[in-house]
Amino acid sequence: VLAAENARRAAQTVAEYEQTRIEVYALLAKNDLAAAVARLEQAKADPKFEALRTAVERDLECAHFAADINAAVAAGAALLTDQRTFALKKLDGKTVYAGKRNVVTGVKDGVMSISQTAGGVAAILNLKLDDLMPQTRYELASLGMPPGPEKDLKLAFAGLLMLQRGAGEVTAQTVRERLAAARKANAPEEKC
Repeated sequence: VLAAENARRAAQTVAEYEQTRIEVYALLAKNDLAAAVARLEQAKADPKFEALRTAVERDLECAHFAADINAAVAAGAALLTDQRTFALKKLDGKTVYAGKRNVVTGVKDGVMSISQTAGGVAAILNLKLDDLMPQTRYELASLGMPPGPEKDLKLAFAGLLMLQRGAGEVTAQTVRERLAAARKANAPEEKC
């Protein structure tokens, strides 16, 4: 009877943590890193989740990937100052094409400045990186990260967040391919 009760409690604890995990990944999908990390820190401090400490710490590490991804989005956007052609798809359905006519002049505090010239008249467009479609942010992050297993792991995580959001541009197959590339590049197995 005692063993059965302990097993029931353990299963309940796992179920409670899974609910926490669902909440955390929903927050991350909305780009609310601070709330997600706070929720995981709360779970880490909760004695009932002590047996799941490794999972909680792994989830905390993954949550911090979101900050790295955001930094990579900004870094990728900054690379567009070389005037390469790039479609910046916005959440409102509009697309701004960066390149020779719409020159990215810089990125600061999550805002990309684009100098637009039309009919001999120049104007500055300030575009928030948070206003870009998830797929565009993913592509910019890919551009802004140095190559290696960490890049593949972080982009796999970004893909999972996109799947969580229901963004159909990244598939489960894409995530699996990123994880396979990370493994091939000798990323630690427990992270893949």
